[in-house]
Amino acid sequence: MTDANGNLRIVDLASGATKETLSDPGYRIIPAAVACVLDGAPVPENLRGFAPTLYYPSTLHLLALDMLNERHPECLR
Repeated sequence: MTDANGNLRIVDLASGATKETLSDPGYRIIPAAVACVLDGAPVPENLRGFAPTLYYPSTLHLLALDMLNERHPECLR
């Protein structure tokens, strides 16, 4: 699930309450990529570039950018 800013939310399934918010670009690009592939919504400009942060979200960001560039370049325009 995402919030209004595109941040991923970790939620308690029983209550629906947000337990944690993941705001790193490497996490935010995942729902943005899915929205583009499924609905044609372009990836936001601030997620199209890469600046390293923490290892795991940085890896996700690079992998998502590579996939979009190779298979859905229209998402990055």
